[in-house]
Amino acid sequence: SQLAIEQGRFAEQYFIKPYQTVLEQWSANYTN
Repeated sequence: SQLAIEQGRFAEQYFIKPYQTVLEQWSANYTN
């Protein structure tokens, strides 16, 4: 259970966060 939480944080930090910025910039280009 604790391990799954740690893995979730790891995945969020290294995979979701960088792409979140890219997706925000990408969507901003199409909305403006």
